[in-house]
Amino acid sequence: AAPADAASPRAPAVAARPPAAAARPSAPAVPPSGQALAAAQNLVLNGQYEAGIAALRALKADGDPDVAAFLGLAHRKLGQIDAARGWYDRALAADPDHRLTLSFYGIMHAELGARDKAVDMLRRLRNVCGGESCSEFRALFLVVTGGG
Repeated sequence: AAPADAASPRAPAVAARPPAAAARPSAPAVPPSGQALAAAQNLVLNGQYEAGIAALRALKADGDPDVAAFLGLAHRKLGQIDAARGWYDRALAADPDHRLTLSFYGIMHAELGARDKAVDMLRRLRNVCGGESCSEFRALFLVVTGGG
């Protein structure tokens, strides 16, 4: 299920961009452990963005699309839009059909007033999900249509 995305952005700190190697995503040598990844994701979902970023980076799996998607979300919530964009791009470079990234990125576009880009992400999600029933599609749909 797509996590709720209602936490308020905080004042931007120093924007942490993905490392220069972000343009060349690579698969992590060892995928992040499910438990450690879930704990890091929960920090982000609970509004502890800096701690979440630290926990996600400690996984040393920046090339993993789940890790990159949540790094993007945390930076977006901190108001660090350029860093968020870099992490979302990195996640999609690793997996162009990564549903959570498409949803998070689409929500960011909608928040920034780029409705056309948000709708594009919505269309991509419809294709990836094989319809409109996946939670990531529904979350973005609510934002794009003003229902969420």
